[in-house]
Amino acid sequence: MMAPTPLVPEFCLYRWRRAYTPRQEAQHRARIAFCQSCLWRLTPWERGFIGSIARLHGNLSIRQGDRLAALTDRLEWEPRRA
Repeated sequence: MMAPTPLVPEFCLYRWRRAYTPRQEAQHRARIAFCQSCLWRLTPWERGFIGSIARLHGNLSIRQGDRLAALTDRLEWEPRRA
């Protein structure tokens, strides 16, 4: 009887790096580009966040993806409320 192949641990680095599909990663890159086009509307922390995740080429963690989505939503809705 053969030994079972070991499963990838749940919080393994490999799993973290593949948290999103390639299509979602492309959407992240588009969101980052949108945020970079509106840098004057961001706080210093947000500008630093966008700069740091831009170097990841869209390969984000779940928390980073959620933060990016919230930031992009805020930037899209601010002009509509004025």
